[in-house]
Amino acid sequence: MSKLLDNLEEIEMQKASFIIPKNLKKDVKALGVTGILDDGIDTSDATATSKDIKEGKTAYVNDEKLTGTLQQADTDWALNGITDEPISVELKTGNPDYIQMKFKRSGTDIVVGGSSNVTANMSQETMAVVSNITPDKIKSGEVILGIAGNYIGLDTSDATALNRDILENKTAYVNGAKVTGIVKDLKSVGVGLTNRSMFDINNMLHISLQANELALINEGTSFQTDLQYYEITNRYNIIPERIKNGEVILGVTGTYEGSVSNIANNLSELQQLVNTYNDYYISTNNITNLYNAFHNQQNLVIVPNCDTSMVTNMVNTFRQCTNLRYVPNFDTSSVIDLSYMFENCYNLAIIPNFNLSEAMITQSMFENCYNIIIVPNFNMTNVASMDSMFKRCHNLVTVPNFNTSEVFDIRYMFSDCTNLMIVSNFNTSNVYNMSGTFYNCCNLMDAPNFNTTKVTIMSSMFARCSKLTVIPDYNTSNVINMSSMFSGCKSITTVPNFDTSNVTNMSSLFSACENLINLPNFNTSKVIDMFGLVAHCYNLTTVPNYNTSNVEYMSSMFQYSNNITDVPNFNTTKVKYMYSMFEGCSSLTTVPNFNTCNVIYMWQMFYMCSNLRLVPSFNMSQVTNARFMFYGCNNLSNESYANIANMLPLAQNLTNQYISNIGLNLNRFTNIQKNILINKGYKDFGSSNSYSEYYDIYYT
Repeated sequence: MSKLLDNLEEIEMQKASFIIPKNLKKDVKALGVTGILDDGIDTSDATATSKDIKEGKTAYVNDEKLTGTLQQADTDWALNGITDEPISVELKTGNPDYIQMKFKRSGTDIVVGGSSNVTANMSQETMAVVSNITPDKIKSGEVILGIAGNYIGLDTSDATALNRDILENKTAYVNGAKVTGIVKDLKSVGVGLTNRSMFDINNMLHISLQANELALINEGTSFQTDLQYYEITNRYNIIPERIKNGEVILGVTGTYEGSVSNIANNLSELQQLVNTYNDYYISTNNITNLYNAFHNQQNLVIVPNCDTSMVTNMVNTFRQCTNLRYVPNFDTSSVIDLSYMFENCYNLAIIPNFNLSEAMITQSMFENCYNIIIVPNFNMTNVASMDSMFKRCHNLVTVPNFNTSEVFDIRYMFSDCTNLMIVSNFNTSNVYNMSGTFYNCCNLMDAPNFNTTKVTIMSSMFARCSKLTVIPDYNTSNVINMSSMFSGCKSITTVPNFDTSNVTNMSSLFSACENLINLPNFNTSKVIDMFGLVAHCYNLTTVPNYNTSNVEYMSSMFQYSNNITDVPNFNTTKVKYMYSMFEGCSSLTTVPNFNTCNVIYMWQMFYMCSNLRLVPSFNMSQVTNARFMFYGCNNLSNESYANIANMLPLAQNLTNQYISNIGLNLNRFTNIQKNILINKGYKDFGSSNSYSEYYDIYYT
């Protein structure tokens, strides 16, 4: 009991000396004493620990003074490569210093400092503090280093533009991503547009200038042109109140619902109304024929929407309207013939999606429409002839997969479409004529695999398609004419072994195929014409021993194929023409002894065959022209001169008009041979200025 009293006495003493009101927080009670302290700071909501406070610094947390243990570099630094996996933390010294670090959630705290490289792990919490990552810097819904973001920012999720919709080198944000444009600004593009306007009723048009370039035309875009979009709408006062309700002209939607005042009872009235352009809808009184209606109207720029529901003939309707820019989507549901409808409309760029369901002929419909870029997928279920339909549409790049099931003629359909790159595999099951279909499509790289079972004519089909490398194995069992089919196809090296059993014309079939290295052994039993067959085939060294029993034309057959070294002994019993047959074949050293009993022309036959040594004694009994036959043959052997001396006296049909400059040196003949030639009427006229190394032999 005495001990308890002693303790109470001690407590009273402590109370008297320490537990006094000024030492207690205001309103706090202890041992009967109420605190009055009100000038302190409440630190109860602080959350830091010593590891969160820089080394050597102190702070109060929850009324407790803490001394920091965190070390860090003295200079500014940045973080890179943050992930959830623990990796090294490296202090990069320099100007400025920076730390590259990765972390893991359960990592050990680390002290980082000094100027040398160190490696360590750091806890997620510490990294968040050190890197100053706070909720307002993180996208809402995302969690980084344990910190949930609340930053919303600008919502770009409803944007729809792609890179091809934005001007080149300009940037924009679409659906949270930064997009860099690839579209060329027409203000700076002058090439490829042929300085002509191009318009689209939606104020925007993507135009393919080259294989990988796009250009954009917007309303009011300023570039060199004849007549701009807004100029047309302003010049002709194209406003909604003057356009029939629902009709659209150059992007302006009509609102007029009153009666139509302009009525054409005949073609003459229609022509007058269109040319005066007082309204934008013209009602016609059962006009059925628009043949030549506006042919050669050079001042016609835009055409109002006329009632053409009864029209069946639109041949030449706008032919040669060279300044025509805009036509409406006419009712063409009854039209049968649209031949030459827009031929030579050089400035027309936009084609409406006409209803061609009843059309049978679209021959040359858009021929020479240089500025057409896009072609609608017309309903062409009844079209029979598409001859030259898009001929010389230079800016056309691709075309839809038309329904061509009834078409029988597509000759020159895409001829001279120099920018055409892609063509679909149309239904060509009924086509018989493919002559010149892709002539001079110099950017066409892939030939469509057409059904050619009924085709009889393929002449010039791919002529001058210089980028074409692969040729499909077409069914050519019914083909008769293959002349110039691949002429100028500089990139092809091989060709399929086509069925040529019915072919009669192979003239220039592979001429100027500069990289062709070999040919199949075609069936040539019916071939009559082999003119220029492999002329200018610089990599060809020989050809198969074709059946030439019916061939009559071999002129220029190997002309300037300067690597030809071996020529088969063709059957030439029916051949009449051999002029320039081996002209420029500088690698040729000998030729077979062809049967030339029916040959009429031999002029320039061996012209500039500089390495030719041996020439047989041809039968020249029917030859009428042998001019320059051996010109440039500097290496002919004595045996060759002996053979020539034997065959020239028999050439009784030669005249002095053609024998001049035959290219033989009279002094190469023996005296006996020379006397024979002189007795037959040949005379030495001496050397000429042009060919000083030769003597001319004339037959007079």
